[in-house]
Amino acid sequence: MRQIVKLPLEPVLQNMLEEKQAKINNGAKPPKKWLRSKFKNQIKDKLLPSQKYLCCYCEDRIKINDCHIEHFFEQSDLDGKELVYDYQTNLILSCNKNTCCGHYKAEANHNRVSVDYDSLLNPTNDNSKLLNYNNVGEIEASTKIESEIKKVDYTIQRLNLNGQNPVNGRLGAIKSINNQIIDEAMSLEEQQKFIAILLKEDQPELRPYFSTIKDIFGFLIAN
Repeated sequence: MRQIVKLPLEPVLQNMLEEKQAKINNGAKPPKKWLRSKFKNQIKDKLLPSQKYLCCYCEDRIKINDCHIEHFFEQSDLDGKELVYDYQTNLILSCNKNTCCGHYKAEANHNRVSVDYDSLLNPTNDNSKLLNYNNVGEIEASTKIESEIKKVDYTIQRLNLNGQNPVNGRLGAIKSINNQIIDEAMSLEEQQKFIAILLKEDQPELRPYFSTIKDIFGFLIAN
């Protein structure tokens, strides 16, 4: 779960979202369809490069037609109603898998229990010091602080981030890199150059499961 630093929306679209939110804040009922597709795509056009084309939660590859705009604060929740159109605070892109991430977060998958937002890690924050991606494809807490461990565990459970799909994806990423290193008989220096290229943060698109790659192979380029 990489920190998302968002590109700004075009002013006309930003103003439109603010006007829609103001109406809700003044008592209007949130619409069933919160935004037309063409405006959603304009938001996606900003979020995709902001997220380096990775799902905000599992870091699988996403494309404009294979992702959805995720409300971190669910629209059905009290806080969510106040943030339906809040781009900076509440809108991110999640993959379309039903077995994990944004779709899985919904109450329907959790005995109708609402999200505990105080415990759910937000991708717009820097959570890198709390999460470790291990060599069996799972996420675990990298902190010893009990309150932080509970947040990590809750986030993994609520989003099913250690479910079969994301675990298989991470293992596939690890295997692919290991196979390339072996097939090309890379020397240590060649491995270091290879991993350094993969882990360059300024690329327009990052390799899927980037955080896993960083935690498993980053030691090769550590100072």
